[in-house]
Amino acid sequence: MLDHVFTDAIGALRDAFEQARLERQAFEERFQSDVLLGDLMWQTSYGLPGEGQPPRVQADITCSWPTWSQTAYRSWYVEEEFTEPPLIEIEIVFRRRRLT
Repeated sequence: MLDHVFTDAIGALRDAFEQARLERQAFEERFQSDVLLGDLMWQTSYGLPGEGQPPRVQADITCSWPTWSQTAYRSWYVEEEFTEPPLIEIEIVFRRRRLT
């Protein structure tokens, strides 16, 4: 089951990067689901507008929602107690190329 909270987080990140006038890199977006463990992962890349391929400055963004966190969210949603709060891990890596 894909909870809307993860897709809402992805949508909020997309909106933030587009409002910052960054350009999404073509064919660089992936949504993965680990069938055995249930972990969800979304990856995308943004660059400065008009820089071509590959851009000189690029941000690679990875969001992951582990199974234990999904379980904690669902428990909270149905008003149960949880020991650890749910979280979505966000990793942003900046790359710089062609510095000369």
